[in-house]
Amino acid sequence: MDTFEMTRFLGNHRHRQATAVFIFLAILLFGGPIRSSFAETIINVNTFDDLKQGSDGMCSLREAVIAANTDRRSGNRNGECVAGDGADTIVLPAGTYQLTRTDNGQENAAATGDLDLLDTVTLEGVGADVTIIEGVGLHDRIVHVIDGTAVITGITMRQGNVPGSGGGVYVESDLTLTAVTISENIASDNAGGIFVADTGTLTMSDSAIWGNMAPGFGGGLWVQGQAALSNVTISGNASGQAGGGLSNAGTTSLNFVTIAGNTAVSGSSLQNQSGNVSVSNSILSGSCAGEWQSLGHNLIQDGAGCAVSAAAGDLIGPDPLLDSLSDNGGPTPTHALLA
Repeated sequence: MDTFEMTRFLGNHRHRQATAVFIFLAILLFGGPIRSSFAETIINVNTFDDLKQGSDGMCSLREAVIAANTDRRSGNRNGECVAGDGADTIVLPAGTYQLTRTDNGQENAAATGDLDLLDTVTLEGVGADVTIIEGVGLHDRIVHVIDGTAVITGITMRQGNVPGSGGGVYVESDLTLTAVTISENIASDNAGGIFVADTGTLTMSDSAIWGNMAPGFGGGLWVQGQAALSNVTISGNASGQAGGGLSNAGTTSLNFVTIAGNTAVSGSSLQNQSGNVSVSNSILSGSCAGEWQSLGHNLIQDGAGCAVSAAAGDLIGPDPLLDSLSDNGGPTPTHALLA
């Protein structure tokens, strides 16, 4: 058993029992696994290396993305990435996938630099704690959603470093993130973690954005398009201007979101430049800036810098008494309550 196979075995072991029960029930109820009822191609990554060689008997993450984009095999030998066809799912076993093929930031077909997603595709990891894509030394972001509809689940994307906006992820089309961590990314302009362009739509749940930095707006997240966040933690991000956790110039909704421990010149938790922000059932630890709408049941530590009217169930002023960001049993890190 080689290193890749051993790592995959260890990372997948704790998920197998529940998965086996799920598949058994699916076969009983539907006559086969749930996936079989959908037209999709499964592309299985089988190496951690950032390869683009063709006919080497391997299917790297980069080659899998290209196969999904182009609907072409990565090579003719056994073990190569199969051709994509319509809605594709790229399966990533547990392990760390380091992107190493650098470019000048202008290439948009995934051959070098970031992973450019051009068609309908799902990137499916085992869990954000064990399936990791990182960009140490890449001088680019991790993922660029250019066209189509993308879904990313159970993956950490970390240590991107881009000359521009969106240090971790740049969204120009439709992206859904579930059980994902965006961490330790850097942008030279805005949006250290995620940038949602005016054409982009982000749906994010059960995820975390932490430890990202940008000298402009939105240390963690900058939205010019549309974003809907639910059960998301935004923590420890830094902005050189405003919106340490989140900066908005589009339309953003937050539900059961915790924004804590972020830093900025103004609006350390949340800044609304323009557009619309609605917040419900959430914790804003730190300051806010700009006008936004409370839909109720929020804890707002410092509302002095923003124009918001308290709604039913809101608390404005108290310290939320949050513990440090840590593993509290969910799919990604969270802040537990101290009291």
